[in-house]
Amino acid sequence: LGLVTERSINNYLVENKDADYATIKAKDVMELPPLIIDSQYKITPLILELLIDNNCLLVSKNGSISGIVVKIDAIRSVIRKWVSRL
Repeated sequence: LGLVTERSINNYLVENKDADYATIKAKDVMELPPLIIDSQYKITPLILELLIDNNCLLVSKNGSISGIVVKIDAIRSVIRKWVSRL
C-alpha cells in the first residue's frame, strides 16, 4: 500500500531526469502509505499535527478503509468550531 501524489511524481522526475515516461510505474513514484485513524477520532490538535507532515490520513471503520481526511477537511472543522463560538 502506498500513495501517489503530484509531489511524489515531481520528486521522482527531479531525481530521475532521464527517466523514460513510458516505463515509469506507480511503485516507482509511490510514497509510504498514509497513517490510519479510527472513524471515531475527533479532529483534535493531534490530528492537525499529524497533517503537518502527512498529505492525508486514512479513516478506518470496522477494520476497513472508509474514508480519507486531507488538510482542508481539518481546517474547515477548526473554522466551523471557531465560528460557532462567536
